[in-house]
Order: sequence, then structure tokens, then C-alpha cells
Amino acid sequence: MGRATELRRLAEFLDRRRLADNPNELHKAAAMILSSATESMYSYRFDSVFFNIDEPRHPIPRGVKGVRAELRVLVEGVLDDGADDQFTNLNVNIVLSGNTTAGKAMFSWHLDRDDGQSKSNELHPRYHFQHAGREMRAQEEDWGLSLLLDSPRLMHPPLDGLLAVDFVLGAYLAKRYQSECLRDPTYVNMISKAQRRSWTGFAKAIASFVDADADWHNRCFPYWPQTLPRSGG
Repeated sequence: MGRATELRRLAEFLDRRRLADNPNELHKAAAMILSSATESMYSYRFDSVFFNIDEPRHPIPRGVKGVRAELRVLVEGVLDDGADDQFTNLNVNIVLSGNTTAGKAMFSWHLDRDDGQSKSNELHPRYHFQHAGREMRAQEEDWGLSLLLDSPRLMHPPLDGLLAVDFVLGAYLAKRYQSECLRDPTYVNMISKAQRRSWTGFAKAIASFVDADADWHNRCFPYWPQTLPRSGG
């Protein structure tokens, strides 16, 4: 199966380049696909893939050492590359941690797929990034004068396991990402294929904002809930 092969190739790339600790988690995720996929659906998850951030930019608190990102991913999707929405469930967690003289410092980001059933009045793009989450709520007494709110949920294209790894590399290991990942044709082709598969439906939905037909808002709104219907349709 193509998605399992992609995960294995990415694991081999990460291991060969020493870009991540515990890339074997991706091999386990590939095995999950092969053992559980049906004719139309597949799923996998992986935890505890670590990326050491040797040169963190403008860290707060200053002087933090041993900064790293832990990536956890859950994907449930459809085996139809032409489907506008490739996923039925998606959860990506990026947990940043480091050591200071006062103890362990941490922060987290997560990307979710909203199923449209939330009763909250807050804007919920179908795919969105949000800071904090359970990891930070568990440390709620340790944030000093920081003020953290649940909102906003920031609209973002969906990230499967490959794209989540690519996101972390590009965001936190930027030098090596530019000099090693983006210069490797196999890596570029693999990630480009995942982008086309995962982002085409998202891009079409966002682009429908400029369409003139009456149905544009139904296509656009789930992904971009700030859009308002136009007068007359």
C-alpha cells in the first residue's frame, strides 16, 4: 500500500540523516496501515518521534538548554486520492520542551480536524492549529504572568504523518531542512505527493471564495468559517 511505503521511506530518510530520534515509530505506523486497512479506509498513529532543536530562535526563557520537539500523530483517512477531504479524523501534537535553571520548560501546538458538531460559539475551521492543549493545562500553575486562552484556532491545511514531520523539520530544524531535505529529490517528491493528495481539496475549498456561483459559501465555510454569505447568494 502506497501510504505505508511512504512512511517507511520517510523513516529511512530520517534515520539515514540522523534528523530524528526513534524514527522506527514510522515503521510501526506503516505496519498498522497494512494490518487494519479496508478497501476504502486506513488509519495509523505514532508517538514519541523526537527532533533535537540545536539552535532555537529567540527562546523564552533565555538560556534554555536541550530543546526538542516531540511529534505525535493520529490519522484516519480514505483510500481515494481524488476525495476533496482525505481525512475522517486527524490529530497532530507538537510538544516542545527544554531545561532551565528553574526546571523543565514546555509549550505545545496541536492540529485537529473539527467534525462540525461542536456546540461552542468560537470559530472552528475544519482544520486548525491551536496552542497549548492538555499538556499545558496539566501545568497550569507554572506559567507565571503568561496569559493563555483557548482561542484562536488558526486555519491550516491538514497534515498527515509525512506532512507533520515536514512541518516540524521546516519550522524547527530550518538549516538542515534547507540544506538536506529540500536538496534530496526523493524527499521532495515524497512530500510533494503528500501535499497534492492532502491539500488539493482544501485549496479548492478556500479558492471557492472568489467563485460567483450561489454554492460557494457551502464549499468554503467549513474550512474558513469567517467567510460570510454575500448579498444575493
